[in-house]
Amino acid sequence: MARYTLAFFLMISVERTAWPAGAPRLAPQNEVRDTLATASALYYEAKFKESIDLLLHLDEVLGRQSGSLREKTGVKLQLALAYMGLNDAARARSRFDELYALDPDYSLDAKQYAPKVLTLAEEAKAEQIRMRTVRLCDDTRKQLESENAAAFADQILSMTSKCPDLRIFASKAADLFYKKGLEAYKRDELSSAMKQFSSALKLDPDHELAAQYTELIRQKLRVSADRLFVEWRREFDVQDFAAAASAYRQLQSLNGESGVASLVDQTRSEYRKALSPFVESWSRACGAADTAAMENARKQATELLPELSIGEDILTQMTCAPKAAAKAGPEPAPKGCVQMDFQLAMVRLKTRVDPVPPPAAYNLLRRSSLTVRVKTRIEETGSVTVNQTQGENAAVNEAVRSAVQRWKFSPAIVHDEIRCVETEIPIVIRLDGTR
Repeated sequence: MARYTLAFFLMISVERTAWPAGAPRLAPQNEVRDTLATASALYYEAKFKESIDLLLHLDEVLGRQSGSLREKTGVKLQLALAYMGLNDAARARSRFDELYALDPDYSLDAKQYAPKVLTLAEEAKAEQIRMRTVRLCDDTRKQLESENAAAFADQILSMTSKCPDLRIFASKAADLFYKKGLEAYKRDELSSAMKQFSSALKLDPDHELAAQYTELIRQKLRVSADRLFVEWRREFDVQDFAAAASAYRQLQSLNGESGVASLVDQTRSEYRKALSPFVESWSRACGAADTAAMENARKQATELLPELSIGEDILTQMTCAPKAAAKAGPEPAPKGCVQMDFQLAMVRLKTRVDPVPPPAAYNLLRRSSLTVRVKTRIEETGSVTVNQTQGENAAVNEAVRSAVQRWKFSPAIVHDEIRCVETEIPIVIRLDGTR
């Protein structure tokens, strides 16, 4: 009796706030919840027709507004259950179809619903999946038939397994890729042409012309790689490092093709060998406390390399601790921190936290960037102590200090000893990021 009374009062509440005739208006959340609660109560009282009458109007209202996915699926589910109560499986199935069209991932708790409800829901879900696959196949087929098929290469290739009939159109798509590749080949854009021919062969492994051009390009790339290596060797031997770097970068751009990787490895090995004299010069200058010679050796070593990653580990050896003051007695003087250029110090950065400028500084940063110079001490453990920040805005300076003190570095090893490092790091602050 209590349950029936609850349903009765809920019905009265809804009737008092009944929607006027005409175009449905947006449904407030409380009205949606009340109507669903009423419909659910009527369902459990076996008043299926009354439940359906309430839900149909709510379904129409919700259908006119965006969002509210949870409420929409809830109404669809209640309608399906009510129709099941009337033994109208066709209409119940229709509501389940609409539910899974709204939310393909919707699932029912097997513990809460009867097997016949679960079976009907699963059939509707499977049908919606099938229909979506058919639509995707149709869309992909249209792309295959268009002149723009090359723009949808990944989708076409991924859909072939789901849509077996697409294989009928694969040869046409392969021809389009081949035509694009041929155009790139005529412009001498070999890497681009190779990609197009490869796509053609993925769709049609028996495409003879694409296969022939692929092999022709590989031969040309190998010839180009050999020519670039000879050019690099000539410039490197005469110590024209700028020209050698240009040849190296062109050779590196061909990396990945057959035989090119070994040539790139040879150039990197030669660069590493060439760094040894500069490291030795640095060590001698360090022993003589000749700062100018130290800087010159470091500069020459850096300019030698077309990219720092080739010899980062070697460059980090170019560190020099200041000579300890003479001290009476048998105990050696304590060693101070290594003075290091910030570029070499940053090579060992492991964890970086970007500073967050205060909102008060945004107007200033919109006009220009700010540079904050941060004098830091990197401890043997890799933690950071900020000794001083220099910049034109105190609030930005403090934000930079707070961030840099949370940075972490790999330990600096000098002559087989872990040493602390002192360096000054310039940090540029912009509204679109930090450098």
